[in-house]
Order: sequence, then C-alpha cells, then structure tokens
Amino acid sequence: KIPHHIFSYAEIEYLEDKTNRLTFEDISKPEIASNFRVNKNYTPKNYNTSSSYWYRFKIKHNNVSDKNWMLEFFDQSIYDVNLFVPDSNGNYKALFFGTKYVFNKREYAHKNFTYDLTNDSDAELTYYVKLKSSQSVGAIIVLRDVHWFIKYALTEYLIFGLFYGMIIVFSLYNLLMFFAIKQNQYLYYVLFNLSIGLYEMSVDGIAFQYLWPNSPWWNEYGFGLALFFSSIFGLLFTASFLYVKSKAPGLYKLIGVVLVLRTIFFIVCLFNTHLFSYKIIELVPLLVAYGTGIYILKRRYKPARFFVIGYSFLVLGFMIKIALLLRWLPYGPMTYYSLSISFVLEMVLVSFAIGESVSTLRKKKNKAQKRIITQLQINERLKDTLNSELSTLVDKRTKEVMDKAAIIEKQNQEISLMNAMLEKDNQELHLNIEKVTRARVMSHDVDFAEFSKIYPDRETCFKYL
Repeated sequence: KIPHHIFSYAEIEYLEDKTNRLTFEDISKPEIASNFRVNKNYTPKNYNTSSSYWYRFKIKHNNVSDKNWMLEFFDQSIYDVNLFVPDSNGNYKALFFGTKYVFNKREYAHKNFTYDLTNDSDAELTYYVKLKSSQSVGAIIVLRDVHWFIKYALTEYLIFGLFYGMIIVFSLYNLLMFFAIKQNQYLYYVLFNLSIGLYEMSVDGIAFQYLWPNSPWWNEYGFGLALFFSSIFGLLFTASFLYVKSKAPGLYKLIGVVLVLRTIFFIVCLFNTHLFSYKIIELVPLLVAYGTGIYILKRRYKPARFFVIGYSFLVLGFMIKIALLLRWLPYGPMTYYSLSISFVLEMVLVSFAIGESVSTLRKKKNKAQKRIITQLQINERLKDTLNSELSTLVDKRTKEVMDKAAIIEKQNQEISLMNAMLEKDNQELHLNIEKVTRARVMSHDVDFAEFSKIYPDRETCFKYL
C-alpha cells in the first residue's frame, strides 16, 4: 500500500572502513560483520571522506505483490556505489553505480542511481552497499514502486524544466537589457544566473545526464567551477548594480579583496578537487553582497529594496541547506530543494530591483530631458531677444554709416570740384610762367644754358626767331 519507503535510523547499519581495503568477503565474516553499528540519524553520511563506508539493510519480499519494486539512491553526487544484491539461495551479485561511470550504463535514464528488484520469494534478504566519495554525501536509500517512481520522476523533471526555463528566460531578458542599455550590470547578472543554473544542474545530476554523460571526470569540477563563477559574477553584479564604487568606496575595496581571495582558492582547488566540497566558503561572498545591499539601502537607494529582499531568501536557503547537512533539519523535498526555491525567489525579486532601477533611470532621463527642453526654450527666447536687439542696433548703425557715407560723398564731390579748380589755376599759372619767362628772354641777356632750357628744341627756337 505504501509506494515508497526511506531506510532510516535503525533500519540501516553502517561500518567505516578507514583502510579502504575491505572486500565484500571480508565484511561477510562474523568477526568483521559484528562491527556494524546502528545508524542513529535519519539517514547516514560519510562523515570521513577519506574512508569507505559499508551499509546493510533488510527487505522483506512479498512474492504475491502485484507491483514491481526498485531501489533508488537519492544522492546522485556519490562518486562510487557498490550494491550487493542477494538471491533466494544466499548468493550475491555486485552492481556498480556512481559519478565515476558513464551515464549510459544505468538501467534508467534518470539522474539518480536505480536498480530493479526481483520479487520471486517471500524471504527477508540483507542488502549491502559500499560507498566512497571525496565529498560529503548521504546514503539515502529508498524502496520504491516502479509505477510511483515513473510518476514522481516525470513530475520532478517537469519542475526541473520550469526551473531551468526560468533561468533561461531571466537570462535572455537581462541580455536584451544589456544590448539596449549597454550597462555591464545586466551582463554580470546573466552570467550569474547561468552559473547558478550550471551549479544546480551539477548537484542535481542533470548536467551529467545531458551535458557531459560520457565525461565522468567533469563531475569533480563542474559544480566547483559553477560555484566560483556564481560568486565572482554575483559580487561584480552587486558592485555595478548598487553603484558601490561611488556610494561606498570602502565596501567596493572589500569586494575587490574577496574577489581576489576567492580566485586564489579556486586555483588551489584545481589541484586538490577535495577542497571543492567546502561549499561553506561561498557564505563569505554571499554575506558581503547581502551586507552591501543593506548598507546601500540605508543610503536611500530605492532599487536596493528588492535586491536585499531577494538576497534575504538566498541567505535563508543557504542556511537551511547548512542545517540539513548538519542534520539539524529532517530530509524532505522542501529542505532538499530549499536553495533552488531561494534562487527562484531571488531571481524574481532582483528582476523587480532591475526594473525599478530602469524606471529610476528613465525618470532621471526624462527629468534631464525636461531640463534640457526648458533650457532650450529659454535659450530660444534669449536668441530672439538678442536677434531683435541686434537687428535694431544693425539698422541704427547702418543708418549712421549711410549718413556718414552721404557726407563723405558730398565731401568727395567738393574735393573733386576743388581739384578741378586747382588744376585750372595750375594750368593758367604754368602759361603765365612761360609768358613771363619768354618776356624775360626778350628783354634781358641770358646765357646759353638758360636759353636752352626755355627753348629746348628746334621748333621752339624757330618760333623765337
């Protein structure tokens, strides 16, 4: 009647293998099998990532059941899972799952590890699981009805499609805003959303299924790379969107320091992938961005309201995830996907903040345009007044110039007349001088030089004679 059941608390026992050398034959021996301990948590974990963990649990089969049953491992980030399945004769078959194997080796094209159970007896059989992973993972083992699994898987993938579809829609919207407004904050937010989407796909197993199914080694780097870029672009978006450089220079320098330190840590992680499992470090850039938003909001920058509310949900989701890892909260769909839900709320609210920022920018632009138009109108009136005054002044100056020109013209005429009279007097004076000179020659003795000057050629000489 129950479609699924999670093995929890005392239903599952565990054994830590610190040597990583125990085989199935070893743990089957009574002296080692007696070392199994009862699980006291809801579901067990590999608290020591350098060790291998063995788990065992029992299933009471029912051969009259009309349902098909399967085992499912919820945590799809486990590196290596060995499942040892018994038959009715007490023999065991080993099956291998995990992110170290290519995706197409699985029975179902599903993000989780699954195995179909046979139900040909009514015996109670003991199953064994060996788990090894370099990061902290949970041994969440579930017995499911196959029909219920298919229904649940289709619903889950539909929700995944809506979630990643929202990321794509918000990213395209902000990309168009970037091309339209040419402000880097929109590009940073696009890259931030895509990084968050890649991280979610990596931890959900969707990336392994659809992006790199034949490259298992990418599972060790994918989520770490996505987390790094989400922190980097998240801080760059915060600094650009909230104008931190001008509004809070001290916080702007702090963001720069965090960016440098986060980059150094990422480079170190590339040489030691185990460090990628310290996801708690992402709390530092998250709190820096959150605190910056609160500070800018106190400086009365309106778009920071939705930014702070959005990041509040993000911080809450991060805290719930930490509490879940620390076993402070029970495992469930809401707690497991709390961070994804927080990302959705953050995207919606930050989009409101971006919209309000655009509205504020548009209002400032309209206000500036009105000021420009008013100033242009004032300038136009000043120009008309100045043109009128200039026209009057030009007319006045033109009249003065014309009057002076007329006076000058009259004076020129008088001068011409005087020149003509002087020319006439000059000619008469010249004739008189000639006459006087000739008369002097006729009445006085003159030397040859003076005579030649008065009568320079033969014609004048003949006239004299």
